[in-house]
Amino acid sequence: MPRNAREVDSTLVASPLSDVLDRRGVRPLLALAAGCMLWLAAPNFDLWWLSLGAWALVLWICDGQSLRRVAAYGLLMGTCVIFGGFTWMTELLGRFAGMSLAPALGVHLLFSLYHGLLWALPITLAHGLQRRGAGPAYLTLPLCWAAAELTFPQLFEVHVACFWARHPQLIQLAEYIGAVGVGAVMVLANGLLYGLISRWSHPRARIRLGGALLALSIGVPLFGVWRMEVIDARVDERPTLAIGIVQGNFGIESRRRLRRESLHALQRMSTELEAEGAEVVVWGETTFPYGGFFRDSVTDLDPSDRRRVRRGFTVPVIFGLPTRDRREKRRRMWNTVWVLDGDDQLGDRYDKNYPLWFGEWVPLVDPDWYLDRFPNASYIHVGEQPAALRVAGYRLGPLICYEDLLADFSRDVVDRDVHALVAMNNESWFGRSRAQPAHLNLAILRTVEHRKALARSVNAGISAYIDPNGRVVQELAITDSDSDGYQGPGGFVANVPMMEPEARTFYARVGSGWRWLSWLCLLGLALAARIRRGPAPPK
Repeated sequence: MPRNAREVDSTLVASPLSDVLDRRGVRPLLALAAGCMLWLAAPNFDLWWLSLGAWALVLWICDGQSLRRVAAYGLLMGTCVIFGGFTWMTELLGRFAGMSLAPALGVHLLFSLYHGLLWALPITLAHGLQRRGAGPAYLTLPLCWAAAELTFPQLFEVHVACFWARHPQLIQLAEYIGAVGVGAVMVLANGLLYGLISRWSHPRARIRLGGALLALSIGVPLFGVWRMEVIDARVDERPTLAIGIVQGNFGIESRRRLRRESLHALQRMSTELEAEGAEVVVWGETTFPYGGFFRDSVTDLDPSDRRRVRRGFTVPVIFGLPTRDRREKRRRMWNTVWVLDGDDQLGDRYDKNYPLWFGEWVPLVDPDWYLDRFPNASYIHVGEQPAALRVAGYRLGPLICYEDLLADFSRDVVDRDVHALVAMNNESWFGRSRAQPAHLNLAILRTVEHRKALARSVNAGISAYIDPNGRVVQELAITDSDSDGYQGPGGFVANVPMMEPEARTFYARVGSGWRWLSWLCLLGLALAARIRRGPAPPK
């Protein structure tokens, strides 16, 4: 290994068309193009195959560049991915905070720049390791990506594995390495592709890299097909629970205007689903449109009360609602889901553990001031711990709002020995946008990570049933009653397998250990490179 690390960096890979790259502005434009490829790979465009070339393109434009330029190109790529993937944010800020277009776009851009660092950090680290002789960036980048994605503090969880989520044969490795590991495999495919192209004139490297890329391209989907057959056989042996998923289809404004009608719609759909065989029905997050329930409530409201939950159906219902302490005069509440048993007794309750930043919680400000400034917001108490909801003889793991995006928290829920997962969401703030399909794709990964089915009730869509192999078996369309007028509820009955409650996948047992392992591997590569270089020559 030559002692001159910079020489290694600039000669390791012979960049094709280098004269084109050296023209002013070409590299930044190509970094933006790579970012566009990734947000086109995301839902709802779903051009997933573009994810197999974006990092390869960035590796090409970063070859031989200074670390400062590498970081800049990575930041450009990442900012473009997030800005394009989160186009709904500008509209949300207008609906939620009343922002005009210019400041909303400014907040959107700042958010994108912050999350763009998630792309800049790993590619800079990979090239820094390459300069120190730890190996070519196209081979260390997957490990750097995993370390960064597992560590970087995100306001909204973003995992590139969601690009493949609608192709379940590609994500079965999540049972062992989680969603972040699937993303690392995606980056590895890009790295091998770039390595193959850039080292094409070297026969031994061409054979080695080409063989590795071919093995990965064939092995991952073949493993997925085989593993899905194994899990399907296990599912066939398990009992099922018929869960009725109710999608209220009301928006933020229509729910406020049509409280009585929306409650009747939920009850009517629950009655229809019970007639279709539902043994339990699920309503979405905060879908109950009234007050009336307090922390010490033990039964449904009186039959003479128009706010009563149970009318027309007899099966248990899991419903979302805000709850308050009778003794607390402030406007703070809990974001709660509660089980109402068939005998009208309130059973297990779960309070949301992770409030949504700026929507349900803001650091360092007075809650009353914030609620006066943003009346559409809430300010909730934080739930104490994960829970299991006992209903119909089974244990269901509840996830509220964006908690089904949180891999670590979902693992804690599964540790409560649940048979299946159930998510209650309110995404009416997003209208019809890319937010809902992106959220669903990320939630799909939880089912493969833990081999537990997931039933999602989302107030205006996308409600869905996802099986333990990550297949979306049933789903309902997105609606926007604030724009189109209220058209009534939707729903379906899903026969959800009740998997072994004590069973844990390899990923569930290892969990966040992958974070430490990835950093230890990177540290090992750096130390090994230092040992190979030997002591620095005397000055």
